[in-house]
Amino acid sequence: MMKKHAIVMALLSAGLMSQTVNAAPSSSALEWRGFVGGAFAGTEVGLTGQGGGDIQTGVLSINDDGAFTSARPIIVEAHAMDTSGPEPVISPDLYSGDVDWSISAINVSHAAYDLGSIVISMNGDPMTMGTLVTTTAGNHTVGFSVSSSTPTDAKMLTPGDVVSVTTMVFAEPAVVTGP
Repeated sequence: MMKKHAIVMALLSAGLMSQTVNAAPSSSALEWRGFVGGAFAGTEVGLTGQGGGDIQTGVLSINDDGAFTSARPIIVEAHAMDTSGPEPVISPDLYSGDVDWSISAINVSHAAYDLGSIVISMNGDPMTMGTLVTTTAGNHTVGFSVSSSTPTDAKMLTPGDVVSVTTMVFAEPAVVTGP
């Protein structure tokens, strides 16, 4: 009796296993990204996140057609540098003069997008690489966002694809011109 039971179990197991082998599994890519927080110090201007905290990582909202926009702006503040101690540190105070902001090194991680379709904006106004945007004293808390109206080749996008955009932001004391 035990022998017959073992044979039946073996046959059932083989049948169940063959059904499992023929089934196609579902899959999804998972990704975790981290950004090492902190502030970024120059000689006269230091950059922080909102309220002097860490600069946060942005989130993209991607439409079904591949167009995307920032879910919310990344807030960046230009602070004064405190040089009174042995090492310069970022002051809790915003920089007291005007600040020139610029961007460079825009990169998009997915081949479906052309760099020409990526728009980086500061406080809602599009920026151009190599062009300075000046904020006046007291107005050095700014929001950066990114968007793309359409991918170059939407057929290259598949569910689960990861799209990320990066750029370098620079802030320095404004160049004073005139007499």
